[in-house]
Amino acid sequence: MRRIQSGALIVVVLAGTVGGFVFLSDAFRGGSPSVGGSVTPPPSTEINTPSVANDMGLGFPVCDVRSLATDMDGDGTTDTVSVATKMSDAGGCPVRGTATEVLSVDLSDDGKADVVGGPLACPGGCEPFATPDVNDDGLPEIAIVVGQPDDGTKRIQLWDVTTPAGGSLAIIPFLDATGDPATFSWGTVENWGGDGPEVFGVSCTSRTSPPLVTGWQAIPTGPDSWHVSEHGYHVVGTELRSAFEDSYDVPGEETVFPDGGDDTICGAQVTSP
Repeated sequence: MRRIQSGALIVVVLAGTVGGFVFLSDAFRGGSPSVGGSVTPPPSTEINTPSVANDMGLGFPVCDVRSLATDMDGDGTTDTVSVATKMSDAGGCPVRGTATEVLSVDLSDDGKADVVGGPLACPGGCEPFATPDVNDDGLPEIAIVVGQPDDGTKRIQLWDVTTPAGGSLAIIPFLDATGDPATFSWGTVENWGGDGPEVFGVSCTSRTSPPLVTGWQAIPTGPDSWHVSEHGYHVVGTELRSAFEDSYDVPGEETVFPDGGDDTICGAQVTSP
């Protein structure tokens, strides 16, 4: 169970691998930073602010703040999860994806970030997406959009507010076997191959130990049939360890896709399906 306390800003960020932490102030020094590669969570609501300078207590002004409101620490009060863009030195607000973006959580409702993660790597700009409970600890984690291909789907990463061994409270991504942030596809490709939509989703289950996160894909094989592929990962801390791969055919009249598609991810409502 993670322990979350508001107060002084805690700025610990991931620099590519487990244990590879640097201070955020160091990451922004000298120009652009380098970036390395079941309990129902409470509902979240989307908040956006204009592209004007905001002081979130980061040591530099930010703009284009995109936020979700939800209870991150289980104390019954609403907290704010935000993705924000660092203002340019000239004072303008850069186009999304062209400048430094950070992920933060305000736990004390004072407009200041209590914990920060990043810098984020999103060519078209990052977006907060949902706050699902990924690891079955009874508290929400953070899903963000890191890419939006032309086919209409989204690329999703999962981030955790946690205290790593020997470290301080931080927002860090769930990592894959290569040590990079695990990335999933989510969404629908309409009329794929002329037989219907191709659907992607991400589901979570606590029926196993450790809990499972499963990315899945449903491809139409005809007007009334589908082929579903799944890849499941055990959640061990902030590591996603490959647990199984499976595929099966589903007749159209029996089509029931796994959870985590349409307008949810891991049981949580998404902001913009």
